[in-house]
Amino acid sequence: MMHVIEKKAKEFGFRFLRLDTGGFNVVAQSLYKKLGFVEIERFTDFENLKDESTRPYHLEKVYMEKKL
Repeated sequence: MMHVIEKKAKEFGFRFLRLDTGGFNVVAQSLYKKLGFVEIERFTDFENLKDESTRPYHLEKVYMEKKL
């Protein structure tokens, strides 16, 4: 499925894909790394979340990017 997403993203002219996953989800992180994603700095602004109770979840996320 990720290969199809990458192909479509390239067709639309995107230069990279970004994603995030839970810090606890090491299986997904391993898969994304095998697919060429690398960890990057947080790219979302959680300071303005409407639901403050989800803030701890956002702090534990791992952010990744792959250049296309």
